[in-house]
Amino acid sequence: MRDGELSMRPLSIVIPCHDGAALLSKTLAGIAAQGNVTKRIEIILVDNNSKTDSMESVHRRFMDVLNITLIQQPRLRHPFSLCRARNMALRLTTADWILSLDSDCIPDQGHLAAVLKIISSGDTASVYTGERVFISSADITVADILHDALAMNSLKPIRSASNYRLPLDRRMPIMKQLPNVSHPWAFMHAGNLLYPVAKAREIGGHDEAFDGHWGYEDAEFAYRIITGGGCAPRFSSEMRVFHQEPTHVTSSDYKHKLDKRNNPNWVRACEAIPGFREFKIEQFRDLGAEIII
Repeated sequence: MRDGELSMRPLSIVIPCHDGAALLSKTLAGIAAQGNVTKRIEIILVDNNSKTDSMESVHRRFMDVLNITLIQQPRLRHPFSLCRARNMALRLTTADWILSLDSDCIPDQGHLAAVLKIISSGDTASVYTGERVFISSADITVADILHDALAMNSLKPIRSASNYRLPLDRRMPIMKQLPNVSHPWAFMHAGNLLYPVAKAREIGGHDEAFDGHWGYEDAEFAYRIITGGGCAPRFSSEMRVFHQEPTHVTSSDYKHKLDKRNNPNWVRACEAIPGFREFKIEQFRDLGAEIII
């Protein structure tokens, strides 16, 4: 990376990762396949103490085609430290906007061009999200994605445990009505979230008290950047990502997701966001998800 080059880039893509090099490689391939727009983008990978996979090898594989920086977390009590990872990138970046991606979310063709168009519009007080399409990427390779930017569209959507076994992103179609929905922060998942850096810093970044457990840290962050940072929550139909699903999910894994009683993040979000618990219970009921409260 040449001196002074970063300041010319309006966008940083922030990707926390822990192992999962194969999935991350396909995510980065999906970014690289977007073409010349990547020249205006920096990618910050934050390695949360990977053990079985080498993030250095992934970094080396893509460093000649993407403007990519790898940060290694110091020793963590728990590698599920998304908020700390995102805050590290928030402090580091000199870009005006951050696109938060999960390491298993492949952006659709046109996603990054749409993001840069949003940024160039002059909007400095909105936060954007888009649809997730749940797929198995086992039958597609990094080379396939790099060769054909539309390759992901050939994969059939599947029912996902992370989506409460629904075929369509559970936030749809209500998400299309943003910002005119109740509890808009419940629809702003950080696996595909665009937000202005200045507003994120103004509210103190992500709450690292959520680290170590699954879920709801993104809803709490969205709540603060919307209510405290004055950002309008918006949906972009062009900000679509393909969520790579595991090849095997046990029934116990799914039951664990349904059981909210021992999830400190659920409790913390419900305490921090007025009315959130009641809203989510009603939402789960409408989805047919038999959660345990």
